[in-house]
Amino acid sequence: ALATWRRMALLSPANSRAALGLTRGWIAGPDRRRRWHGDLARGADWLHRGALVEPSAAIPADFLSHLAFAAKAAGLQARAVRLLRDALARQPGDAKAHATLGAWLCGVRSWSAARPFLRRYLVLNPGGPRAARTLEALGHTYGNGREYSKAYLQFQRVLALAPSRFLALLPHISNAALSWPLTSKTEHLARVALVCHPGNSVIYKNFGGVISAVGHFESSARSTRRATIIDPQ
Repeated sequence: ALATWRRMALLSPANSRAALGLTRGWIAGPDRRRRWHGDLARGADWLHRGALVEPSAAIPADFLSHLAFAAKAAGLQARAVRLLRDALARQPGDAKAHATLGAWLCGVRSWSAARPFLRRYLVLNPGGPRAARTLEALGHTYGNGREYSKAYLQFQRVLALAPSRFLALLPHISNAALSWPLTSKTEHLARVALVCHPGNSVIYKNFGGVISAVGHFESSARSTRRATIIDPQ
């Protein structure tokens, strides 16, 4: 069967039927225990190819999603991302898939690529516990992209939905705030963060740089030395 589908793919490369036939040939599953069997990597590649060559092909979005999760569980990160993108192209209103894909892309530090999916989830589902987690991930994408004012705004929104996250987010909020000129409010926020997270070298480094800019050189030197003791690199 696989040989026949391969010949069809060679003779008619723009026909999605061959790609989907090869997908079904390479994988068998899920079984009653929801386990997938066969060669997931090849099956995922052919399914993605079928979705590309014929976007209108009758490939169920849930099949693409299920195989994406199976590929992710098997450690096939890139294939999982491609399949979930294909599923969203067929079912763009799936809020959970947007949040999942955004989280996967954050996991591989593709910050800018993750943002549209995280934002789309928040448009579709602006409230609830998952919204707070999604806002937090969105804040980290901005922070890692050095867009600190936007990161600060997202973290503030997280606290509006989940006030219990304050201590966990405090280092990120204070570091984002320290990208601006020092005010009494940001200085207080940074000092609270230093007390609550004494092992965070980044806060000490940023705080030292900011207070040096306003002429507090002795405090800046102490803060910078502390940062170097915590993390000599």
